[in-house]
Amino acid sequence: MPGADKKKPTSRLFGTFFGKVRYWRTYIHRAKGNSYFPIDLELGLPKDGFSMHLRSLTTRLATKMSYSQAVIVTSIFLNWTPCQKTVEEMVLGLGRYTDEWFDVCPAPKDDGEVLIIQIDSKATPTATEEELKKRRGKREKNPHPESQRHRSRHNKFIKEEKKKRKKKGSKSKNGKATTVVVMYTLKRNDNGKLLLGPINKKVYASYAPKRHAVAIARREADKRGFTEESKKLIQLVTDGDPDLEFYIKEIFPNAIHTIDIYHAAEYLWKAGRCLYKEGSDELQEWVEIQKGLLYNEKVKEIIEELEEKSKIMPKKGP
Repeated sequence: MPGADKKKPTSRLFGTFFGKVRYWRTYIHRAKGNSYFPIDLELGLPKDGFSMHLRSLTTRLATKMSYSQAVIVTSIFLNWTPCQKTVEEMVLGLGRYTDEWFDVCPAPKDDGEVLIIQIDSKATPTATEEELKKRRGKREKNPHPESQRHRSRHNKFIKEEKKKRKKKGSKSKNGKATTVVVMYTLKRNDNGKLLLGPINKKVYASYAPKRHAVAIARREADKRGFTEESKKLIQLVTDGDPDLEFYIKEIFPNAIHTIDIYHAAEYLWKAGRCLYKEGSDELQEWVEIQKGLLYNEKVKEIIEELEEKSKIMPKKGP
């Protein structure tokens, strides 16, 4: 090849489902750049040294469990595995194309007649640079090197002096909000009285704003045939987040939107602690009665009782 310099063949290990394979390849150096390995190009071998089948397998495992667990499970069945850092890089690398894959992914077949969409937001722990700087800083000199007991007590007192005590309910978390969307359908039985499922369950999560998650749900609902024009039943379930409620009204104007019953039960405990002492039998009994009404769809009775209780509560004081 004109303008090219061919070097001696060198060996390379390539990771596959069946183990590592050693092969020899020749490097072609061009004067104008674009140097390459011809055999890698012809066979379509990735630069990271792992086959697509192995990469797909380990990536799917890592979405079901932690990276360390994915490495252990892979090694059990294959007798070898990429290291944990490599698995993490595989997941992040393929994750770049998630939106493109979701966009072109075909709708599932044999879907149900009722679409259920559950949306919730949670904060995944992260640490700021300031927090990491504190953790990496120099440790204070031990005033009692000979005694573990006094050393622990000293550290406890130092922490209490530096860190302000938080009030109950006050949360401090280095977190970034993640919005998770779970979608599946239900199919009616022969007499049409029971809904069977879940069918074709799909899960989507993103660090993007909440509106993005609701918009993704709309796109997937349309793809599955649950468009606004179809008049099919769509049931959305959230935790009562006002932001999600706003976006759902905008993007799913004709869908049924309800609060998840488990989140509603948590609010019953919060209301009950305003009426009875925390940890008391009265509180436990009151909440159980309200939960019974909630599960029997007697929400109106719960609201009426709370309104009556609020009338006799003092407007000032604890």
